[in-house]
Amino acid sequence: MLVDLENQVSDIVLDQYQIDRSHMGLYFLENLENEGQRTTGADIYGPRTLFPADVPILFQPMSRAELEKYPILPSKQPRMRDYDPAIAGESPSSQKHRIYQWAYHLLGWVEDSVSQCGVRENAKTLDERLHRQRKLKNIHWPDPFYLGCMLFGAYPSVHDQWGTILRIEPDMVDGHRIYPHLTIGLALSHCGKESSMLYEELAVIISAMQCRALQPRVPEDKALFEEDIETIKSMPREFGNEKTFPLLLLSFPGPQNFRCFHVCMRGTRMLILQSKLYSFEKKETAPIELLVRLAMSQPLSEN
Repeated sequence: MLVDLENQVSDIVLDQYQIDRSHMGLYFLENLENEGQRTTGADIYGPRTLFPADVPILFQPMSRAELEKYPILPSKQPRMRDYDPAIAGESPSSQKHRIYQWAYHLLGWVEDSVSQCGVRENAKTLDERLHRQRKLKNIHWPDPFYLGCMLFGAYPSVHDQWGTILRIEPDMVDGHRIYPHLTIGLALSHCGKESSMLYEELAVIISAMQCRALQPRVPEDKALFEEDIETIKSMPREFGNEKTFPLLLLSFPGPQNFRCFHVCMRGTRMLILQSKLYSFEKKETAPIELLVRLAMSQPLSEN
């Protein structure tokens, strides 16, 4: 079977599809969470010899010092409720809906907090917005990125839904897309266990990387949504020479948790590096700052 009764995918199944999954070690996580002001570049992750399964880290989170320059205005704080254990007594479909809606609204707040004016101090103009400072942009419809596939679905039933609410890529350089990196924020409807991987997390990883690999090179103002599939297939690829297709997945499994996945290709195999679960069950202790820093990650090169 592809998944178990809790919609989890085993490493045995992953290996059958040439996917290697490993977990961030303690040193890695401590550096990520407690990054100091003097840490720059990839040093935040520690020596490369400590990377599990030789998974390259191709995203540089925003530093804590830089984020502190743009505090959230008091009136724009996320409206997040503490987790109510009563949710466990609801019907399965109601529970799944509540989990999805919680993640949907939190990711919507993250997008607004980095891309809108008047949400953060010192970000009052279009150019002062956080994602502009980081040379990033949201991927909105229509965009040729979406020609590869859809980034939402449900499995095994209509109540087991997921959707990509946040989609971020690096800015163009001189009118050209240079970096294939993607940051994806995923809302889903299942509870996640420590060290497990859910089917919807895997499905979105594969779908988003496929979208990037198939993305045709077209003018920015034309997304070809009226073209037939054969015409699109015949067009040159935006990243035709790319081998790794780096992806940073920000995932929100229930009941109110968060984790991230660093993903890339290495030859014919997919490499996945997974973090621990971070609890968002209480607003006062939820690592919202860490979430925003990861969402504002800039691309890194292996070289």
